[in-house]
Amino acid sequence: MGIQGLLPVLRPISEAIHIQKFANKRVGIDGYSWLHKGAFGCALELCTGVSTSRYLDYFIERIKMLLYYNVVPVVVFDGARLPVKSETEAIRRESREMYLEKGKKLMKEKKWTHAVECFQRAVNITPIMAHQVSQVLIEMGIAVTVAPYEADAQLAWLCFQNEVDAVITEDSDLIAYGVNRIIYKMGRSGDGFLISRKNLGALEGLALSYFTQDMLQLMSIIAGCDFFPGIRGLGIKKAHEIVKRYHTLDRVFWFLKNNPKFQVEQDDRERMAKALMTFKYQRVYDHRHQKLVFLTQLRENDPLVHSMMKVDANLEFLGPLIPDDIVQGIAQGRLHPCTWECIIDHSQSNKSACLDEQTTVKSPTKQRGIVVRKDKSPSVTSQPTSKTNCCPRIRILDFFQKPKTSRNLTSIVSSPWLNVIRGKRKEVKESMIDSDCNSSLKKCKRESLEKGILQPNQNIINRLSEKDNGNLDHFRYQPSQDGTSIPCSRK
Repeated sequence: MGIQGLLPVLRPISEAIHIQKFANKRVGIDGYSWLHKGAFGCALELCTGVSTSRYLDYFIERIKMLLYYNVVPVVVFDGARLPVKSETEAIRRESREMYLEKGKKLMKEKKWTHAVECFQRAVNITPIMAHQVSQVLIEMGIAVTVAPYEADAQLAWLCFQNEVDAVITEDSDLIAYGVNRIIYKMGRSGDGFLISRKNLGALEGLALSYFTQDMLQLMSIIAGCDFFPGIRGLGIKKAHEIVKRYHTLDRVFWFLKNNPKFQVEQDDRERMAKALMTFKYQRVYDHRHQKLVFLTQLRENDPLVHSMMKVDANLEFLGPLIPDDIVQGIAQGRLHPCTWECIIDHSQSNKSACLDEQTTVKSPTKQRGIVVRKDKSPSVTSQPTSKTNCCPRIRILDFFQKPKTSRNLTSIVSSPWLNVIRGKRKEVKESMIDSDCNSSLKKCKRESLEKGILQPNQNIINRLSEKDNGNLDHFRYQPSQDGTSIPCSRK
């Protein structure tokens, strides 16, 4: 979800770029954002239990695009859920279950269009799917890390350590974490939008030049984020005005509590404090020392930290502590981030379908063709067109598109196949066909037939009315030399 309403406000300072700008540089990738976009096109299979690897193909295709432009990708996947995010996850889980049941019901009613839309909202990205993608990436030589908790915090830590120069994501939380360069809306050709932290002060209508990092995070929290649902009736612009005036958490909470326009609960102050500390000190994985560390150095003299340590000495809401050997297995993708159990790989057949024998990187502008697998069996990859989409909605919409012809469309519109799709289930009457054929015969063809310039087709003769048949009698009988009529052979 990210920060509610933040990305539209930052659109004026978004710079349209191409990923080639970061050639020969390391770029972090939010793996789950690409998995969500890849699963969007195969939601029907994922929700109905049909085996598919299309989300895997989507991911690998974009990785190869980055490699083509000499960009070094660093992929980070989400791990376990944070305790402060439990409320948000519960709401999302209920929403997915609701849309899943609704989609199955619509599918039984053969309402394919609405069913697929519901399935797209019900798709759940699992660590098993991330494991399948990571195994293919490791074989390609791509750096992959599974974060102990949030991938956003792990990517921010990599930026703070100068290990990546930018981050590709669809989540606006990285702005609150303090990432300098974020790439949004990147397409398959490498075009996207870059938001640089240095340009936040130039934003008109939302002056952030005098905002500290704590103030920016506090504004994001009261507007609504993954760690706190926000204050009802409070948008991003109003949140900016309040934080600009009151600066700190205690003063902002005092204003909200004493203002009758806003509904504030008694425990909201503690929840807001936990969310603020999560943005600043969330636990991440340090691959150099192979252990958990804080996102930024924990300052015990910070009044907020001191007050929260009285409630929770280990600060478990920042991410429960994990033994070093377990967190190493999670980061390497060997252990499930939630259960700590070994992940069994069932994706061997999917690997050979996604990797070429020599892992050849082709131009992203060229269409895909024949790929030779490791088992020497050629296979044709799907063309990026809507006709190959498994979604019945796409095929039906393509059928309804206006055909490239100038002839009368009455017979097409009233065809039995189209009536079945529209639910009419009516047969076309012969009188409609006859009237259509009579009206489609042009005057120039009749004149040509009468003058003997054209030889009539038997199919046309059989479909003409009695009036037209009289004009074609001289084609059916040719006079012989003695004056008798001899029937001419019909073609």
